[in-house]
Amino acid sequence: MKYIILIIVTVTCSLPACKKETEHAEKTQKNKKIKKRSTSKFQKNGKLIKNSKIQTDIKNAPKEDFSKMTTDELFEILKSSRVTDLKKIYSELLKRKDGIIEKAMSRTQSANNFERLNAVKLLGHANLKSPKIASHLAKLMLKEQRFQIRVMIVDSIALNGLYDASTVNAFKTGLSDSVPLVKWQTVKSIGTFGTKAIEFKNLIIPLLKDEKYWMRHASALSLWKISPGEKIGATALAQESGAKGRKEMMALVKALGQIKNHPEIVVPALVKLLNSKNKSIARTAAISLGNLGKGASGAIKSLEAATKSKDYSISKHASDAIKKIKESQ
Repeated sequence: MKYIILIIVTVTCSLPACKKETEHAEKTQKNKKIKKRSTSKFQKNGKLIKNSKIQTDIKNAPKEDFSKMTTDELFEILKSSRVTDLKKIYSELLKRKDGIIEKAMSRTQSANNFERLNAVKLLGHANLKSPKIASHLAKLMLKEQRFQIRVMIVDSIALNGLYDASTVNAFKTGLSDSVPLVKWQTVKSIGTFGTKAIEFKNLIIPLLKDEKYWMRHASALSLWKISPGEKIGATALAQESGAKGRKEMMALVKALGQIKNHPEIVVPALVKLLNSKNKSIARTAAISLGNLGKGASGAIKSLEAATKSKDYSISKHASDAIKKIKESQ
């Protein structure tokens, strides 16, 4: 009888533990199944491989000596979505000068999206200030169906560095594009030409009221670049000092630090950002104030207070900013 009671007690006491172990095992197995189902797979040499395997392959792949490859071999590589040394390939192709630009132009008509995209990027990377490239890209802008490539076309037109009728037409096409990213890249590209692109002022101003922060930011910065004597761009940027998101704020702080001709507008905004709870933003605000030089004299008291920050990077950059401002006076 004693043995029977002992067995019953032992079994009863172990039931919760058994149940717990069973639940844990079931949960683990379930997680494994979910992970297995969600793991993307790709084809390689006729075999299925996992995403993580692809990343490992790319990381461990031997570095190619592009100088030993033929031009056609290099262009063939540009058809792949897994290329990691694009700039090196562009540079190698451009060294050869054996009709590379013409070959790149012909490949912008390719049915392969990656080849088309990389051919466009190659034309911009050449930085030739070429009317021929500007004209070709402007025409391509009108018929390209994929918005990702239209974004790159606009960027490459800016990199080409020539402001002519073809460039103007391409920018007008970009500003009327239905895809916000294309319009955003166009606004940024217009800004790279500075006062030459003043004709776009009235087309960019309405974008200062766009619902997307990044569009407003790009528009304000480009307005300041194409019309630095006017306050509209600087004022719009300063008013965005309450933007949400760390990346957005960092971009804003750096942009404000470029506007030296309107200190009365940007310095108060940067002083406000200097007191941000985000250390990166506060530190960058101190750097931007230093970059403004004597125009930021009114911020010295705020910077002196920042030198007492417990965060070394903030106090250090605040001290450096004070030094820069005083040296520029």
